[in-house]
Amino acid sequence: MRGADAVLLMAGSGSRMGGREKKQFLPLLGKPLFYYSLRSLLESPRIERICLVVSRGDEERTQELLSSLFPSPGGKELLFVLGGAERCLSVRNALLRLYPEHFFSEGSQTEAPLVLIQDSARPFLREKFIEDSLLAAEKFGAAVLSVPVKDTIKRADPEGFVRESPDRRSLWQVQTPQSFRAEELCRAYGRMMSRELSPERAKSITDDGMVMELFSSLPVKLVEGSYRNIKITTAEDLEIAKLFFHLELDAKKQIG
Repeated sequence: MRGADAVLLMAGSGSRMGGREKKQFLPLLGKPLFYYSLRSLLESPRIERICLVVSRGDEERTQELLSSLFPSPGGKELLFVLGGAERCLSVRNALLRLYPEHFFSEGSQTEAPLVLIQDSARPFLREKFIEDSLLAAEKFGAAVLSVPVKDTIKRADPEGFVRESPDRRSLWQVQTPQSFRAEELCRAYGRMMSRELSPERAKSITDDGMVMELFSSLPVKLVEGSYRNIKITTAEDLEIAKLFFHLELDAKKQIG
């Protein structure tokens, strides 16, 4: 079984939260939001290295928080890299840090580890998600955690009128972690960067599965996740996350 590295994305601005504090540093039950995903990655026996993608100016603050929250990172190697203007550019920077020898090597036959990409704004990362996504990535080459869409989805025209209603049986809501054979993801990102993306195009690429769809012939496997694996995007999401954590604590107390 291949080893596995992880990329933790924590360079977002959190503009939709409506406050001055960056989302990854917002307090959730007394800990910064990024703490929960990083703790799961540090505790996972599958993860060997973790590359933290941070914004320029946040390096010292992040280091101080890590020293306080995780004085002993369990022997795992922690790497740091600055984020880009968009999510896909942040992942590119992390891949260049982890696998420079694979980034533009179309013909390379060298086997790289698996790589798992995780949003720090998803605090409910569980070992099952890590394991399931890595197993699927090892088998299929590319895998994204996801859940079937519950609601009816409408596609709108530019004027705000309904154009069509896609069959929701074929629609999935994508989450993280997203896992890949590192050499495959590096090749796809290498092809993407060779196109000299415009800022608008880079902004439209919102996950790593999409990079594979656009710049690789390798199909992406959907791996069923959990509806509790929410992403903190608005202030309301923080309150929902608190509720989920309290429900988990109550369930543990009942078992104990």
